[in-house]
Amino acid sequence: MFDCEENDRHALVIAAFSGDLFAELDVEIRIVDQNDNSIEIIDNNVFFSIREDENVGLLITKIRAFDRDINDKVYFHMKDDNKKFTIGRMDGILKLVSELDREEQDFYE
Repeated sequence: MFDCEENDRHALVIAAFSGDLFAELDVEIRIVDQNDNSIEIIDNNVFFSIREDENVGLLITKIRAFDRDINDKVYFHMKDDNKKFTIGRMDGILKLVSELDREEQDFYE
């Protein structure tokens, strides 16, 4: 099995013979990447405490993730339709986008 992340090119020498005569051809095979690696989130099971009077726009954290596939990019989104927080699609930055009220809700996941 080929794995582009381990070795993306293979060089071969092909020879053709006819009696005492022969010819050689150098061949290079390039392996095209397949999306075969899972995305890995570096910081999983994170917990944050923030004050209820924090300013809207507060940068809470940056979620870090990577994909071992050479040409694949990681994109972020929130699974739930959460009106208090947002995550940057490209950069993984988690921000507060609405005022908090601890008496109304004191835990988000």
